[in-house]
Amino acid sequence: MKVILAIVIAIVVALVAINYFTTGEISLMPPGSEGSGEGQVNHLRGEFTKLARDYRQAQKQAAVAGLDTTEDAAATLAELDHVQDEVTDIALNAPEVETRNKAKALLEEIKQYKRDIE
Repeated sequence: MKVILAIVIAIVVALVAINYFTTGEISLMPPGSEGSGEGQVNHLRGEFTKLARDYRQAQKQAAVAGLDTTEDAAATLAELDHVQDEVTDIALNAPEVETRNKAKALLEEIKQYKRDIE
């Protein structure tokens, strides 16, 4: 019985950890479970957070070890452009006002981040 309980707890912790690292939010449910538009915005926010972290890590590697990380940084920025395009589409076309507002806020965060790193 203790083994089964330990396995269940381990699975719950793993789900929460995966959701935290992909969306930046602590939740048990996977992204998209709270509704298509809002879930998609939350998923894209997680992608943006991950890409920003990857870009910072590439910059640190270049600074510390002198490694050439331009290819990694360029790939990350290309993915960030793709995320920005998806967020823009949601901000313009989402049927729910709250979803559009969240997408617009995320879009502003992405634009500010891109201005900061240029």
